[in-house]
Amino acid sequence: MTAMELPPELLDRPGTTVVGRPDRADTGMALCYRVGSSAVIWTDPVLEDRFSSLASSSSTVPADHFVAHATAVGLSHLADAAMRVLPTGHIDLPSVPADYDHMRLTNDDVDRVRGLTEQCTVEDVEEASLEELDEFDEAAINVLTLNGDDALVAYASGGAWDWDDGFCDMGVLVHPAHRQRGLGRWVVAQAARDLLEADMLPLYRHDLANIGSAALSASLGFELVTWLQAYKIAD
Repeated sequence: MTAMELPPELLDRPGTTVVGRPDRADTGMALCYRVGSSAVIWTDPVLEDRFSSLASSSSTVPADHFVAHATAVGLSHLADAAMRVLPTGHIDLPSVPADYDHMRLTNDDVDRVRGLTEQCTVEDVEEASLEELDEFDEAAINVLTLNGDDALVAYASGGAWDWDDGFCDMGVLVHPAHRQRGLGRWVVAQAARDLLEADMLPLYRHDLANIGSAALSASLGFELVTWLQAYKIAD
């Protein structure tokens, strides 16, 4: 709640708050966050009036009503996402998976990361926030390689979150041929530990429909703090 600049009492009471945010200017976006018993709709300032009718001090807009309203005022669906944090500020580190070597990389190793992204789908790369490698700027970059091989097979890192640089937005990507072996869980755990040791707060976001990513993060102690629906002015 502090990071979202909202009063803590919103956790315990129904209601819908609509705010045109200057830091959302020129995005053409409206995002509906579920915060405790309330809904908080953040919009590009030019869209605030389109959503003001949903504001209420006593009722929380249902998810399907927000979808219908956003569509009716000319926006198209962008994503549904979950946001998770480590409430204890601690994470247990599993053993390094057999037959793999652990390495820490720097931002100078972007070409090695590109080699992994080229083996994955566009959707997987986008969810790992690795689609714009020309602007690669990450912290706590942890990877795994096969013993004796230089190619990356698993990657995780954290970078300053666009909307609040007090959090490090985590990304994880595993080579398709090396999935279901616990590699993603291991690199996320190691990257999160490195971030915590550097006094940075890991934030784990994932598509709401990504059951595997939800299970991975929950198994490491990441707890759901909010989920959101994101809509954008149709092109």
